[in-house]
Amino acid sequence: MKLEQSSNSDQEPEGKELAQMSKPALIKEVRRLRKENKLLREKVAQLEEKLERVTDKLEKGNVPDFKPNKDQPEDSSNPGRKKGHQGKSRETPPSEEVDEERTLDPDVCPQCGNSFQDQQPQEVRTRYVEDILLPRPWRVKYEINRYYCSDCEELVEEKPEDVLPGQQLGVRLRSYIAYLREELRLPDNKVRKHLDTVGISLSEATIENVTSQGADALEDTYQGYKEEIRESPGAYLDETGLRVDGVNGWLWTGATPKETFFHPSDSRGSKVVDKLLGEDYEGTMVSDFYSAYSPPDLDKQKCWTHLLRDSRELETEDGKKLHDKLKGIHHPAKKGEGSLDEDSSSFTREYLAYILEKETGELAERFLESEDEDTKRLAKRLKKYKDQLFTFVRSPPLEDTNNIAERALRPQVVKRKISGGHRSWSGARNHAILMSVLATCKKRNESFMETVEGALKSQFTSGT
Repeated sequence: MKLEQSSNSDQEPEGKELAQMSKPALIKEVRRLRKENKLLREKVAQLEEKLERVTDKLEKGNVPDFKPNKDQPEDSSNPGRKKGHQGKSRETPPSEEVDEERTLDPDVCPQCGNSFQDQQPQEVRTRYVEDILLPRPWRVKYEINRYYCSDCEELVEEKPEDVLPGQQLGVRLRSYIAYLREELRLPDNKVRKHLDTVGISLSEATIENVTSQGADALEDTYQGYKEEIRESPGAYLDETGLRVDGVNGWLWTGATPKETFFHPSDSRGSKVVDKLLGEDYEGTMVSDFYSAYSPPDLDKQKCWTHLLRDSRELETEDGKKLHDKLKGIHHPAKKGEGSLDEDSSSFTREYLAYILEKETGELAERFLESEDEDTKRLAKRLKKYKDQLFTFVRSPPLEDTNNIAERALRPQVVKRKISGGHRSWSGARNHAILMSVLATCKKRNESFMETVEGALKSQFTSGT
């Protein structure tokens, strides 16, 4: 009884307040409540649907630890080329790439044994075979003649160019180990096993030392990539998680169409952005909406892929409308920017960007009043960053996404899943150096192994 009295007393002020409201105010309140009620019903229906799916899985027993099968459209065709397409086989290698020629000239019929005697071939059929010579150790013995130089007053000798001072492993083998570690993502124990099969016995500690020495030799090349990114008109930034000695850290990347630079750090703050780009960067930073990318006082372009991905996940009616409106702005922006060439006047580009920014601002204001918190949150983001969404229109050939940086990080995510992380920060940095060189070599169509060999030869002068 006491509970009922308390409940009734709590409702009395609201009833008195409603009784004192004017008719227009009551109508407005009813409309608000109806809108809120509709929104709540939608959310309840969504939650009931999710609950039903979870219940069905639990009733069927064990839930598999993988994603469910995606729905296949009824008109989906089989993968691959269409039936009746022109066949395509492996291309014939040019004559200058043929390493060996062999002639097959049988004396008897391989089917019945009939002798061909002095018969001449009726025709000649040419066939090409591509095979591989398996790796094997290549051991070189140097006999080094030493001479006494009267001017220097000491014995002198010529130094081998394919080995480091005081070492026995050649630079080609060292670059191959770096290739196995970074390009093929093999851990030390797998590298050791592979080398064992080709007749080279190395400990895992030696493999780690070879990797570290290769990274040291590439230090200047690594720093050169960072300087080139700082001089570029557009720098694409992103970051991903990194485990070092069981502690969470971060692997940052700065990238351009021609360079990739990785930087491990225990921080995910804006100071790392300053360290990557420097204090005097004059280009445009392209990134997602993470707060660490906000402080730098420079031109920015926010990633449209992230924006549209977030708007696509909105489930309410308001959210779906906002997503459709955003697509309606982005598509003409891309189409309009694509129709302009680099010779188009800056005024034309500036005017197009101004119109798009104005339209985005009006869209944000419209959905700031939404009853759905997720939709309202995205509208606030639009209002805050509307001036950073169309920099790509003003500054060609800047892209409208940070996909360049995201693509650079994908191999690092795979590597992290294989190894779990690094045991030390020095190991993480060595990996960052080698992967920066590997990724940049791919972009420039250069040989990673030759780059490593060149760095080793240029840094060290061979000794004994």
